[in-house]
Amino acid sequence: MTSNPDGSTSVEHVPALDPTVLLISAAETAMRLSVSKATLHKLVAVGAVPKPIHLGRRALWRVEELEEWVRDGCPPVERWERQRSLSLKPPARPTRKRSSPAGA
Repeated sequence: MTSNPDGSTSVEHVPALDPTVLLISAAETAMRLSVSKATLHKLVAVGAVPKPIHLGRRALWRVEELEEWVRDGCPPVERWERQRSLSLKPPARPTRKRSSPAGA
């Protein structure tokens, strides 16, 4: 919220999210998660939020991954990644018992 010169307050306008953006900076990630950049870096260090990818010296977060993590309730990243890897694997094919040859 911000204070106006007349003493009233207003809610800050957050620009609409661009669905074509695939990667976002630490500042944008922190803003979307409602934390400071310093807190974001601390959370990354302890494995509490998805890790960024690095392009050159820039750390960038995948928008889709962050959105999925938030939809799943912001679980610890290690557990969340394990759950994701299990759900991404194709279902196991059932094993069929081989019938024995007729003369055996």
